[in-house]
Amino acid sequence: MEGLRGVAVLAVLIFHASAVALPGGFAGVDVFFVISGFVVGRNVLGDLAGERFSFVAFYARRARRLFPGLILVLLATLIAAPFFVSMADYRELGRQIAAACVFAANFLAWSQAGYFDGDAAYRPLIHLWSLGVEEQFYLFFPLFLWGVHRLKPAALGPALRLSIVLSFLACFALTRVNADAAFYLPFTRFWELLAGAALAYWNQTSATEQPLGRWSNLAGSVGLGLLVLSLALLDENQDFPGWRAIGPVAATFMLLAAGAGAFVNRRVLASAPLQFVGRISYGAYLWHWPLLVFARFHFSGQTPLPVAFGLMAAAIALAAASERFIERPIRQGGGVSMALPKALWSAMLGVAASSLVVTTLAAANAPDTIMRLLNYPALAGDPWRIKQNCFTDLNVDRPAEPVCAGDRAPGKPHVVLWGDSHAAHLWPGLSAEAGERGWSAGQYTASMCPPLVAGATNGNRHCQAIRERALAAFMAPAPDVVALAARWRLYDGTQVLSELAPTIRALHEKGARRVVVIGPAPIWLPTLGKALVADMRRQNLPEPPLHTITGFDVGAFAFEKRMRAIVEQAGGVYVSILDKACAPGGPCRAWFDEDRKTILSSFDAGHFTLPYSHWMAHELGAEIFARAR
Repeated sequence: MEGLRGVAVLAVLIFHASAVALPGGFAGVDVFFVISGFVVGRNVLGDLAGERFSFVAFYARRARRLFPGLILVLLATLIAAPFFVSMADYRELGRQIAAACVFAANFLAWSQAGYFDGDAAYRPLIHLWSLGVEEQFYLFFPLFLWGVHRLKPAALGPALRLSIVLSFLACFALTRVNADAAFYLPFTRFWELLAGAALAYWNQTSATEQPLGRWSNLAGSVGLGLLVLSLALLDENQDFPGWRAIGPVAATFMLLAAGAGAFVNRRVLASAPLQFVGRISYGAYLWHWPLLVFARFHFSGQTPLPVAFGLMAAAIALAAASERFIERPIRQGGGVSMALPKALWSAMLGVAASSLVVTTLAAANAPDTIMRLLNYPALAGDPWRIKQNCFTDLNVDRPAEPVCAGDRAPGKPHVVLWGDSHAAHLWPGLSAEAGERGWSAGQYTASMCPPLVAGATNGNRHCQAIRERALAAFMAPAPDVVALAARWRLYDGTQVLSELAPTIRALHEKGARRVVVIGPAPIWLPTLGKALVADMRRQNLPEPPLHTITGFDVGAFAFEKRMRAIVEQAGGVYVSILDKACAPGGPCRAWFDEDRKTILSSFDAGHFTLPYSHWMAHELGAEIFARAR
């Protein structure tokens, strides 16, 4: 079992260091869930069968196991964070610590969804969402088993199976509607832990020591193969968990069911390195993410791969030291006395309260200029999302209103803006510019849905249907100009570039006189305001600079060169935002009003503020509104 834990934590660490290296490595968390359910189920069911189960003893064991390492990492993160993060992030860290201490980290993460978005990559403790799910399982599961055992011991098996089915169906249904909620909520994840508990029950009630008998080797081999396929083929851009979580869960179930004597478990998972990593896997998981986040802040979002993997090695080293000198002595010390568990519970509450106080006071003493930059997204809002924009939010499937087509008066040239939110943020300026030039304008935009005839639909499950309806609506009759805009590099770059030429040709064939492709806008992670604050801190500046490349997606320049060549070869017109906003290769313009520095160009990571949308549309107007011959 320790070897399987080792595989799980290594998968998570590799994925977080480089998602390209192991695309499905995040499923290591699902492996942990099944193992945890198996271990806890075996312990509780064994105690119930022996009539020795005690809620007090169970939660005391959980406190000894989980709290020492967690408290250490929380305090270390709280102390180290001011050297890397902004005051707004530090204040948010206090909330993350408090949520972790009261077993609600997953609910906080859900409220700030989602796990794979750009801002999540800058939250030092968001990975504790999985610990929140496990802790909530530990709160409900023993009570569930105890209640069923008291009423009818023979019903334990059917009750476990029914619970697995109900939780999985909820997970499957909710993933299709709201993948973030399904990812973080406990009852849509409990089926994974319950699968491990059901295996423990099967082992306990089986007539033989090894229920699978001669099938053990086959189960172990199939389980390992399925696990490898899951880690290699799953992708962070797919809806998850849903049915896709069946792979890692079933793989873990089979490996555990195969038993220690199965060939794979005996010869592969029992290897000394995997046993060692598995033994310290809990601490490695706790340490690895804060280290990566602090590096991300230090390197402005561009952490070199050698550094990332070096930090994963450091996480393993810290975990080994923590397990040897802190976790193991506390776990094994104190005998049956309740004094130590009580002290640990008190320490958790103390850490929660003190973290909130410390981080709030620190943020309160930050200069107003800095706090305004850090809080800019909340202050500025996103004006391009108003209903008049005809913007369809993520995973909403509804036909566009007739008003989205625009006022197509006879003889009046017409332009249609088609794309995702990075098209929608151009709409206020583009529609105003169109009116000034005597054009009519329409808009068909949807979150996470790039303007392509096919491909790159990850992120919005309704994207293809939305595209087809939009094409049918705005190409009847065809407009003079179709302007395509998107956060192009957010999607699979290979798909985007391969589908651009077919899209341009299809629009020409349908009657569009001119197809304009508007290139990527500048992106700063986690936000432009935080990038400017980082500049002020590193360069000891009294005020924010006019331009910055901190946290900037510098790969956009090379991507744009490839994109421009494809568009022009296909007969489209390429229009560059980067040419207007940035010096060659960077840095890029940070302010709309560079004389006063009161209005940023982007209110978050890259969506334009309202005045900047108007400025940019005016700058691009001559290229967009040229009449086709």
